[in-house]
Amino acid sequence: MRMDLIVVGAGRAGLAAAAAATNVGLSVAVVDERRTPGGRVSGALGTSGHDPDGAWLSPPLRSDADAIDEIRRLRAEAQEAVFVSDALAWGLFPGWTAAVARGGRGTERLDADQVVLATGSYVARSPFPGHRLDGVVTPLGLVRALEQGLVRPDEPVVVIGESASAIDIIAVLADEGIGEVALLTDRPRDAGCPVFVLDGTPEAHGDPRVRAVTAPLAGGERRTLAASWVVTVGPRSAAGELATLAGCTSRFEGYDAGFRPECDTTGTTELPGLFLAGSLAGAVGGDASTASGKIAAMAAAVRAGRAGATDLEELVAVRPRAARISPRRVSPVYRDLDPTSPEPVCFCTGATFAEATASIRDGARSVDDVKRQAKAGMGECQGRGCHRAVVRLLDLVGGLDVATLQPMRVRPPIRPITARAMFEAEVPT
Repeated sequence: MRMDLIVVGAGRAGLAAAAAATNVGLSVAVVDERRTPGGRVSGALGTSGHDPDGAWLSPPLRSDADAIDEIRRLRAEAQEAVFVSDALAWGLFPGWTAAVARGGRGTERLDADQVVLATGSYVARSPFPGHRLDGVVTPLGLVRALEQGLVRPDEPVVVIGESASAIDIIAVLADEGIGEVALLTDRPRDAGCPVFVLDGTPEAHGDPRVRAVTAPLAGGERRTLAASWVVTVGPRSAAGELATLAGCTSRFEGYDAGFRPECDTTGTTELPGLFLAGSLAGAVGGDASTASGKIAAMAAAVRAGRAGATDLEELVAVRPRAARISPRRVSPVYRDLDPTSPEPVCFCTGATFAEATASIRDGARSVDDVKRQAKAGMGECQGRGCHRAVVRLLDLVGGLDVATLQPMRVRPPIRPITARAMFEAEVPT
């Protein structure tokens, strides 16, 4: 399939990009991992949501009617685009060529003159002490447990998170009749349940199942909360694997954001024909995501000779400003990590904090150095779960300026797929 533009991601940013691009006459293919468009607002999870490595995916939670209406409007405006759904874009190669596997079947090859990446963000599991106990789950893990009736109404639940998704999780628990819920977060907020402000790294206790969480709180207090389930909701990371694979330079934007590929105010990267939108471009919130999608598509249209520079300048002039967070701010869950801990820093390989620390003391000076020497980040998720903790160790033990670090090297496929799915499939005509 040959198109003028490939858009990867069908959340608000991706749909806005597809709508704007088709409006100026570009042929567009939209590739999305979910069965339906909408991102984490309303997009139904596809095949990858049931894979063991799919725990990082965000299930659609409670969304307001305005956000859902906006998704429907953008989908209607992008109706001229070709939608490739329930499809993992597992590789992006020069040219531009995207390798896409649908539902675990063979790979389809999509070729285009330009690409807009609107791949959104994912939940990063925080490697606090006890994070591998049974009952410590991501939002998707909690939703699966609720669907299977595993969470009893009388079981206490502790939510750890700093994003709006934490509030959504609490609302979901209330709808399910779960009565005892507490939120551990970075600052006071109205959550409809008891809120405890963290001043350090929490610790989960139990064997083999979580039974309690001890939390260092503001003011020097330590509080132990009963917990049959612990839901880790962030911090979130920009899903920049395809951009990194393509060769984009990235920047560590703090423990609240992780690594993000670099682009200018129009979403234009250093690689000709590659543009970023949504979370990858620093957009925060639905309106900012929609605006960034339109801007990235218009930048592509200008490069293709389908729009004028003034059209792009007008969009940039009224866009919501992107938020910038200091890379030196350390969120509470990473502040007091123990470099000598025998606990795993890497969810996939089991590499420990102590092993990663030893590699740094032996000369590791980059995230990839730690990956090669201690195997932290060499597992299935390619560092999505452990990269922040590795950065923190490089800061604490190695004394490095985290703003100068680059993410772990990414190789295709960006997530595990079957050997069968890597063989080229016939594309229906």
